[in-house]
Amino acid sequence: MATTYVSIANLALVKLGQDTINLLTEENARARAINAVYEHVRDGLLREHRWNFAMSRAELTQNATDPLFGWGKSFALPGDFIRMIRMEALGTDYRVEGGNLITDASTSKIVYVKQVTDPNLFDSSFIYAYAYRLAADVAVTLTGDAQKAQGMEQLYRDVMAEAKYIDAVEKSVVELEPMEFIESRVSAEPYRKISS
Repeated sequence: MATTYVSIANLALVKLGQDTINLLTEENARARAINAVYEHVRDGLLREHRWNFAMSRAELTQNATDPLFGWGKSFALPGDFIRMIRMEALGTDYRVEGGNLITDASTSKIVYVKQVTDPNLFDSSFIYAYAYRLAADVAVTLTGDAQKAQGMEQLYRDVMAEAKYIDAVEKSVVELEPMEFIESRVSAEPYRKISS
């Protein structure tokens, strides 16, 4: 069965003991409440973790104008950018500022979390966490019950912790470049950066 925003919304509504909806654009309080927050909630959840289904790689295009000071180059981030994970060359310094990545590196290949808008691509544990987050966000509006909202918030945290764990064990540990002060003490030679 295909996953839709309506099916995720209905999962949230059922958790709150509410009637389900057929469309997010229906003229009722349930649809209006979900419709007001579902995109913000989705993007917030995507930003909260390095979801495997949302990982992407890109080679960025350098901007015509360099940063005014402090950094040598500026690169435009992708339009679907949600969160920076790392640059291809581990240990490269960078900053994300105003839709751009600024760095001293001459090229900019990145790994990032992208905005995934097709719910069929969502991981099943992400869907469950998404539904609880929606339920927590609309609980007071739909039920008038602050305790129910707090209960949904706690359930969301529990489900999200499990979802993050499941997602995290489906990838290998990232090999990080050793730090200079550790490397110089382990070997008899001075520290040399690992080339990429």
